Amino acid sequence: PTTPDDAATFTLGANDSAVYLDAPVDVSNLSPAWGQSTSLTEVTDTEAGKLLKFSNFNYQGIEFNSRDLTGQDDMHLDVWSADSGQIKVGIVSPGPAEHLITFDVTGGQWNAIDLDLADFATAGVDLADVIQIKFDTVNADTPKEFYVDNLAFTAAYVAPTTPDDAATFTLGANDS
Repeated sequence: PTTPDDAATFTLGANDSAVYLDAPVDVSNLSPAWGQSTSLTEVTDTEAGKLLKFSNFNYQGIEFNSRDLTGQDDMHLDVWSADSGQIKVGIVSPGPAEHLITFDVTGGQWNAIDLDLADFATAGVDLADVIQIKFDTVNADTPKEFYVDNLAFTAAYVAPTTPDDAATFTLGANDS
């Protein structure tokens, strides 16, 4: 197939920060004019819902108002391409300070990508003031067309705490 025939599975947690989940979330410019050849469009798939489609890909950015990601652990995205290859993605803070990480894409299926934000911080990106996401090519084998869904910054799941003492209830003589 040349397009996804199913939806990527992802559940946004209560402490996660979405960028694109069937629509942009607090995005100031979904496709800034940085001189790229990439065409970034929103498309609707009957199974997967709304997706970001990257065509004629060489590089692409997404701009948003400053986000404090210090309470987040990972950048999550689901990527689908008909072709296998590698793509780079990164985050940018003012300066600019940017760091991109290469990941593998297996063609014909959704690829769930989770990148540790600590790797970006170690490379000099200020996680308290992130303003952009950048996608870039790795080499000639980088897919020229791919889809992205469920783009978010995620926090570790924290299980609800249970009280130390069990609650007790006594039924009185007049209660029924």
